[in-house]
Amino acid sequence: MTAIPKTVKHPSVLAARIEPYARQEAIRCLSQRFDSDVQLQALYMRLPGTSPLRLILTRGRGISAREGQGLSMRLKGRPDFAPLFMIRQFRCDVNLESLLHPPVVVSRILWDGMEIQIPPRRERPPSPAGIEAASQQSASHSGVAIGKVSIQHAGLVLQPMNPQGLPLRFDIRTLGNGSV
Repeated sequence: MTAIPKTVKHPSVLAARIEPYARQEAIRCLSQRFDSDVQLQALYMRLPGTSPLRLILTRGRGISAREGQGLSMRLKGRPDFAPLFMIRQFRCDVNLESLLHPPVVVSRILWDGMEIQIPPRRERPPSPAGIEAASQQSASHSGVAIGKVSIQHAGLVLQPMNPQGLPLRFDIRTLGNGSV
């Protein structure tokens, strides 16, 4: 009987080692992609019950799952503004191998408790010419491939031009292109 090398750890220990790297990469990727200040309260790796030997032999292929909470994005350099985008918690399936060898493959995402704040036009940063073409080019070169997205308990808030006015809020119970 061959002994498992001492360097092999239980999946939960491996997850704890991967979490800081994955959190840092998520913040870096989102900050760069959306040119914003990003905060991520917590990110957890949930590896399915599998043998450590399988994790090593497959280099993480076929193993996925990640959960997080407290994701927010603000206009870069504008901490005085409300976050443009907040997610209370999320769950996504990410191929672990793709974290090391991009593109990162996110097969499914579930956002729960999302809120989008749209500031008045005068407070928005100027949009560069050709933003649609730039957005398509940026998405194709972002290094992330996303499959299905589902959103539960969301809100879209349009801030009024008049600071004394009330914001216009749209509640969205469920939205998505596939079930998670």
